[in-house]
Amino acid sequence: MAWSSCTTHAVLSVMSYIAFFVAAVGGGSYLFVEWYKPLRQLEGFREEMQAFRLKANLIYLAIGLAFLGIGMVLGSIGAETQWGFYWSWNAKQTITFLTWLYYFATAMLLATHFVLPDKKYDKLSAALAIGGLPLIAVNLVVINFFVASPHKFL
Repeated sequence: MAWSSCTTHAVLSVMSYIAFFVAAVGGGSYLFVEWYKPLRQLEGFREEMQAFRLKANLIYLAIGLAFLGIGMVLGSIGAETQWGFYWSWNAKQTITFLTWLYYFATAMLLATHFVLPDKKYDKLSAALAIGGLPLIAVNLVVINFFVASPHKFL
């Protein structure tokens, strides 16, 4: 089997979901350190580690956005060759696009923290990184098993 845009599209989509999952774990660890009182007392170390976590989260969100965006473009190219149209707004394509928009807004909010250092932006973006996981779960589980779509892979 030749390597095609559909194969690349699927691999990039899965890799983007992995990057978003890592960002969610980073967001969870950030919120845990902010919440857990003994760790809050380690001021110097905690501040440096939290800044590192935020930068790492922004990198993982950017990687996930790039992979998912390129995956959507390659998927539309493959869809045109297989089905005769680039985009059909079926359930899988729609939830993937909404996932991309959600994580784009999350990444922009986190980037705002580095321009306007305010605790509310970093905590909110960490919570939003976790909150996007249900979108991925719906895309991977619900759409594949319970929704009639030409976009089933399992």
